[in-house]
Amino acid sequence: DQARPPCHVIHINCMTLTTPAAIFGALAAGLEAATAPVRSPAGRSGPTATATSKTPAAAAAAVAAGGSGPAGVAALCERIERLCTRRAASDPMVVVVADEIDQLSTTQQDVLYRLFEWPTLRLSRLVLIGIANALDMTDRLLPRLKALNIEPALLHFRPYTYEQIRDILRARLAAAAVVAGAGAGAGAGQHGCQQQQQQQPPQQQ
Repeated sequence: DQARPPCHVIHINCMTLTTPAAIFGALAAGLEAATAPVRSPAGRSGPTATATSKTPAAAAAAVAAGGSGPAGVAALCERIERLCTRRAASDPMVVVVADEIDQLSTTQQDVLYRLFEWPTLRLSRLVLIGIANALDMTDRLLPRLKALNIEPALLHFRPYTYEQIRDILRARLAAAAVVAGAGAGAGAGQHGCQQQQQQQPPQQQ
């Protein structure tokens, strides 16, 4: 059996979630995909080689089925905690990339606090990378993190300069032109072949 990859990446665009708590279903599904064993060709149970199984949408729906309401959310959170602290030899580290993480803000901020607490649990194999528009999001929305001795590392990505935006657009346009040119060339070649076949004189009987 092949070994698992060193890490499993779960990318979640928080703007696509129907509610902030919906991230728990997506996260539980991703953790299930990173830990569930699969059958090898020989029929033996072994670790998966790619750390990707069912599609994220189907997996999230399967895990979160019946998970609405406080009881369902609590059950999902318990499941996530068990999965992220499971440290079997075949289980990889899990990197969760939460894009637009500030969209998970709620009145009590319970969703965000849980997300930031899970990587600090004993034996946790969870790494959280949150992408937000505001650099001071944790200080402004999650003041209790300091009391919990949780200090996320902040990495500031500065806005693109005029020159960088220009270079990005030129590169994208050049790539699009190459693809369009290749498609047009293939179409012209096919059209030419059809014309040549149509211009051939009929064979005499």
